[in-house]
Formats: sequence, structure tokens, C-alpha cells
Amino acid sequence: MREFLKKLTLLLLPMPSSMMVALLSASMLQIYAEYPQYSESTVTMILTIPNLTVMVGLVLAPVLLRYISIKKLVIAGLGLFTISSVLPVWCSNFYLVLFLRALSGIGCGLVLPLQATFIATYPEKERATLMGLSATVGCLIAAVFVAFSGVIASGNWHNVFYLYLVNAIGLILAFVFLPEHLDTGHTEAGTQSETDISAAQKKLSCYGLVLFVYYFLMIASYLFLSILGSQLAPYLEHVNLGGSAESGLIMSVSMIGSMLSGLVLGQYTRIMKSLSMAGIFLGSAVSLALMWIAPSLLVVGVASFLMGFFSALVACVINYELSRALPLHLFTTASAGLNIFTFVLQFVGPMLFLAVLGAMPGGSFRMTFMLYAAIQGMFVIVAYLLQNVVLKAK
Repeated sequence: MREFLKKLTLLLLPMPSSMMVALLSASMLQIYAEYPQYSESTVTMILTIPNLTVMVGLVLAPVLLRYISIKKLVIAGLGLFTISSVLPVWCSNFYLVLFLRALSGIGCGLVLPLQATFIATYPEKERATLMGLSATVGCLIAAVFVAFSGVIASGNWHNVFYLYLVNAIGLILAFVFLPEHLDTGHTEAGTQSETDISAAQKKLSCYGLVLFVYYFLMIASYLFLSILGSQLAPYLEHVNLGGSAESGLIMSVSMIGSMLSGLVLGQYTRIMKSLSMAGIFLGSAVSLALMWIAPSLLVVGVASFLMGFFSALVACVINYELSRALPLHLFTTASAGLNIFTFVLQFVGPMLFLAVLGAMPGGSFRMTFMLYAAIQGMFVIVAYLLQNVVLKAK
């Protein structure tokens, strides 16, 4: 029973990353209206700055582990995230809200690599299931709360921050059920043996190539899929399909897509095999093309579902492939790097989109999505070649 509750705790640890940006996405119109003295790109940082400061937590986590146990560090990260995420309920000062959001990112960054390390100690088959379920559970909870966030934002957007209190559940469970130190008893012998670690050190160039290819594919895919949260509400208003309430519901649909990607991770990797990354780029292109032509809110919902599905799937697939290709001590570092790239892209992606949008005639959202769809379509072939020619030639 205790092992079950430990696994449940691990499945709840991704909640901060799932909710960090998504819960505020439907509030952007109200946030812009409250701070008209600042440019839209500056105000957007309230939404996106945790994606930048999360890197501080990701860098600090392995350093702090030298001085405190992994359990205490998880609790510290969850505590910092929860407190700093709720305090903006009572804050109106732009820079204070921005500062608290920055602290939220640090707290989230402390937790993420530790959760991946806990899961990596399980056998490969169980590991794939846990990796998929962790994404699913976090997205499921976030989807429910995102649906409420749009309605709440229509009244007072500051009240949306109350929803972050749900992370206190994970904090309590971590305090009770997580062990002080890693249990490597479940880890496959080949992953942990000194012989394998020594062999791994002799093949760092091969591991470096694996990291380069998968990091590159992550960047190429996620840079174009990390825009939905910050741009959905303005897009719906621009094309006369809705506002904050509709944006909240659509984001909830996107979170459901992310949730389902975790459930099908094992089946997807088994069925697609060498086409796994090419399939993700093809799906990304289709979802962006639907945003380009969307004649109704229903089509936007389908596109958002697909964007959520493939943006979560790409991270799950790459994390799983790295856990198979690298020994545990290298995987922990690689996982932290993957998280850094993810949040950098979530921070940079909306800014790039705004820059491209400004260059389009009349600031056309539809033409911007058309360009994004074309770029992702071109990467279908690139992804196949990198995964099946470059990596297999190593």
C-alpha cells in the first residue's frame, strides 16, 4: 500500500509544470487591460516568466542535493511553488506579481528533475508506464482547473491564483510517503552496474550525439507548439470566435489531449518505432493547419486537442528514449537539460510568435499559423532522417 501511495505521489509531482502557465492563459485579456501602461510583450511575461526562472531551480536541484535529502528538496520546491503561486491573489503591483511568478518557476524547477530521477529507478516497462501516467495525471488535474479558470477570469483574474492551492495535496503526500533517499533496488542491473557506467564513460561521444539529436528535435517541435497558452485568447478575439471563457474551455480541451498522450505513450512507441518523431511533426503540422483554417470554435477545439496531445507526446517520447539510451547517472542530467529546453521554449515561443505575427499583413493570426504549419511539415523528413539515419549510424 505504501508503494502504491509513493507512486501516486510521484504522479502528482508534475502538477506545477502542468498548471504553471495554463491556469493563467485564459486571463490574458484581463491582464492586458489591468496594465495598459506596459506593452503586450512585457505583460505577457506574467504568464511566461516561470518558464525562464524554472531553469534556476533545475540548476540548483543537483547542487542542493549535496546538502539535503531528495525528499526535503521536493518538499521545499513544492512549498515555494504553492506559496508564491497563491500570493498574487492579494497583489496588484505588476512587478510584485512578476516577482512571485518568477519564484513559482524556481519552485517548479526544483521538483521536476527529482521526479524524473525517482521514476528512472523503476524497471524499463514500469518506467514507461509511470512516465506516461505522470503526464496524464498532471494534465487531467490541470484540465479540470483550466476549465474553471476561464470563468473565474471573467470576474476577477486574481482569483485564478486560488486554484494553485491544489498543489498542497502533492506537498502533503510527499511529506508522508516519499523516502528520504533514492531506492535503486528496482533499477535494472545493467543500468546501475559499475561496468556499464565505465563503458558509458568511454562512449560519451555516442551519448552526446543522442542528446544532440533529441534535443534538436525537441526544439524544432516544441518551439512551434508552445504558443497556445499565451495566444489562444487574443486569437479567438481576433477571429471573432470567443473570449476568455471560451479560451478557458479550449485550453481545457488541450490539457485533455496532453493527458491522453501519456496514456498512449507505450503503445505509440511500440507501433510507430522508427517513425515516432516524424509522426509527431506530422501531427503538429496538421494541428497548426487547423488553427489556420478554423471556421468555428469546434475546429479550434480539435486543433487545440491535437496541439496538446503532440506537445506532451514529444516530451514523453524523448524522455523515454533518453532513459533507454543513457545510464541513470547521465539520464538525470539529460532530463534536467530536457526540462530546461522545454521551459526556455515556452518562454521564447510566444515572443517569437508575436514577432512573426507583427510581420504579417494586418497582424493576421491565420497566416502566422499557416507559416508555422508549413515549417513543421518540412521537419517530418528531417525528424525521420535524424532518428533513423544519423542515430543508427553512430
